[in-house]
Amino acid sequence: MTDKVKEEEQMIELRKKYAQEISKDFATKMKKIGIPTNESSSIWGRRRSTMMTETALSKIAPQVGSWLQNPINHEKQLRGLSSMLYNVSGEYRGMLKYLVDMARFYYVIEFNGDEGDHAANKLKKELKTLSSEFSKMNISHEKAKIFETVMKEDVFYGYEISDKHSFFIQKLDPDYCRLSGHSDGMWAFEFDFQYFTGNRKKLLDSYPNEFKTRYYRYVNSDDNSLRWQQLDFSKAVCYKFNETQREIIPPLSSTFEGLMELNDYRRYKKVNTKLNNYLILHQKVPMFKDNDKSNQIPNNFMIDSDTMMMFHNMLDSSLPEEIGAVVSPMDIEPLQLEKQKDPADKVAEATRDVYNAAGINQYLFNPDKNSTAGLSKSIKKDEAIVIRFYLQVARWMSRKIKMNHPKWGHWNVKLINTTHMSEDEYVTHLIQLGTLGFPVVGALGAMLGYDINKVESMLYLENDVLKLKERMVPFASSHTGGTNDSSERGRPEADDDKISDSGQANRDSNDGVSGGEK
Repeated sequence: MTDKVKEEEQMIELRKKYAQEISKDFATKMKKIGIPTNESSSIWGRRRSTMMTETALSKIAPQVGSWLQNPINHEKQLRGLSSMLYNVSGEYRGMLKYLVDMARFYYVIEFNGDEGDHAANKLKKELKTLSSEFSKMNISHEKAKIFETVMKEDVFYGYEISDKHSFFIQKLDPDYCRLSGHSDGMWAFEFDFQYFTGNRKKLLDSYPNEFKTRYYRYVNSDDNSLRWQQLDFSKAVCYKFNETQREIIPPLSSTFEGLMELNDYRRYKKVNTKLNNYLILHQKVPMFKDNDKSNQIPNNFMIDSDTMMMFHNMLDSSLPEEIGAVVSPMDIEPLQLEKQKDPADKVAEATRDVYNAAGINQYLFNPDKNSTAGLSKSIKKDEAIVIRFYLQVARWMSRKIKMNHPKWGHWNVKLINTTHMSEDEYVTHLIQLGTLGFPVVGALGAMLGYDINKVESMLYLENDVLKLKERMVPFASSHTGGTNDSSERGRPEADDDKISDSGQANRDSNDGVSGGEK
């Protein structure tokens, strides 16, 4: 081998070693570009944070299915999830409030005895007493609070606290209550008196005496069975939405998995929107491409790493947040997957699935598209859910009569089967029944917020004291002499839920003056 050949080989080896050192230096510098010290400040850190951050809902989403399949062992988790969704999900809160706010706890006290067995004055006195007692209880307010808890958690556990002038029902922590059976057709429950151990002992003085008595009986005894004790049934209050099953499952639990998916799709939509605003600039590092064998060495860059870093930093410092820069000696070609459905479409689809799972018409919360007839039928179905709860309230109120007045078995309470959605229609119905002689004055008074005592006292004040009936002159109308206003002539306009979709469109267009449905 000649000296010239050896010399060339040595030069090639030296170049290889130099190229390897340059390559290592490049690799070190390029790693610093790819993973900066302050990752959150880079385009990569921002994007990775956006795409990988998990919400509390997304963390528990995989477990929801197993909780629903085994609700007995996951009562606390399902209750907690319902409360979380109520706070963070507009759809869940909207559906729940829609049903809760629909409730109207109008009640009438009914007489079920034989008129010949009871003196009129005695009945009148009893009715005034019962009316005063229920008026003090503020039934509409107290039961509305209870109904909201029932819709959210399935079960309400409470305890009555009252004195001569006031009444309210204190909600008990459901984590320390458990169903124990039925009594007088309603659920009974036991309370865990370990609740007052530790820091909660200072709360004991704010609870009724029964809790203090039972707690000290528990702590001063070796009998561990006293940890769970059933409270006085005349004071304990328990309502359950799903009355026929012991398992505790929030009424709208069928929407949980759909809401999890909706939450994910909204996150994906947000990520997709951000990604659409990103731009990446590619800086290709120049390399020797000569056919000269001396240059045919791997990683043989035409510039050194310091020069590469200088130009990269110059570029990167001048870019806005939405634009990033990469450095590579290789050509970069985009690889696009098959375009999927628009994230906005997926959000709309997931939202529809949530309302379908709840059995509530989505268009109640989205006025863009609706069918008047369809909405009316859907609302009737939702009203049935609320009215079913009235039966428990009526039973509880009738039970209060039996417990407080054991000899007054000829009285019971009935709630009027109406809701916020059908009040006006029901009033009209009662008036029509009144024209036929049915006893509906009490029900009409209840729907106007008057109990029987208030009705009687207001009639006395207006008719006997102020004599308003004699002094008031009615407005002119078709009933009292006609009207000159041509706009009031003809058939009265029908309610929205009494006309067809075409009639609604005709009314909305303001063109249906001559002919068509009014």
